[in-house]
Amino acid sequence: MPVIAEKSTLAKPFLKWAGGKTQLLDEIKQRLPHGLKTGEIDTYIEPFVGGGAVFFYIAQNYTHLKRFYLLDINQGGWLFLREECLSLLPARRGWALLS
Repeated sequence: MPVIAEKSTLAKPFLKWAGGKTQLLDEIKQRLPHGLKTGEIDTYIEPFVGGGAVFFYIAQNYTHLKRFYLLDINQGGWLFLREECLSLLPARRGWALLS
């Protein structure tokens, strides 16, 4: 069962991204795998992180997840993510980002 963070503390995408998924989140939420909701899935893989909209939603609402793999072709965004992402999430639970 997801744990919803207070709306005022939610992290949001770290940059505006062409093709970003923020506007699609309601549709994406409806299509998430059942195993994510039940806790059966403990790893999240995001092949096109972009600004991170889906990642931030998943990370903040499914706190049972143990591993996150965030991928994108944009290295500039990745450098920011690696250096700053942990500080953007208030309840980061000891996450580490690999270079």
